[in-house]
Amino acid sequence: MDVNGIKEEQLFVGSVIPGSNAMKAGLVDGDVILKVDGKSVLPYNPLARAEKALNDYRIKPDVTRQKELQKYLETENERIDRGIPILEAEKLLERGTEGSYTLTVRNNNTEKDIKVSCGKYTLKPLETRDLGDKEYIRINYITDSFASELENAIDYRKKALVLDLRDVFGGNSAGAFESLGIFVPDKT
Repeated sequence: MDVNGIKEEQLFVGSVIPGSNAMKAGLVDGDVILKVDGKSVLPYNPLARAEKALNDYRIKPDVTRQKELQKYLETENERIDRGIPILEAEKLLERGTEGSYTLTVRNNNTEKDIKVSCGKYTLKPLETRDLGDKEYIRINYITDSFASELENAIDYRKKALVLDLRDVFGGNSAGAFESLGIFVPDKT
């Protein structure tokens, strides 16, 4: 994010796990987390805005703007004192402890507060759905045992198979390569 010519890091949501509390609360991919429980998420160098304002003033001192600068620096000091460092906010939200947080998020220039409950959530590596003569398999993530799970999930009596690989959360490449053998046997 660019604030008065300063590039600042932001905490944003890369992807939301389907069916998770975060998704149910309304968090979506691309949301920028501005605040956690009312505390502003601070960039790596939270003093950069104040330093720039002071340097700009030093380059072109103006007595009439001195009170304005002082008020701005006081506001920045409050923001920093009451804020939460970006890495601390990230750890707080990713550790999965029980409890809830109110997140102030921005998406498409709209800010909103979202209350998210944290807790343990088990995401299945894949989910299947019967579509009549077709079978739909959504891949969520890839594990060591993914190839055997995928092979067991495939109903070979169906005319077609739809593999949904959108928003795969990752996993390991060995499981991915091994699963290719299901579709292209005896190939490296």
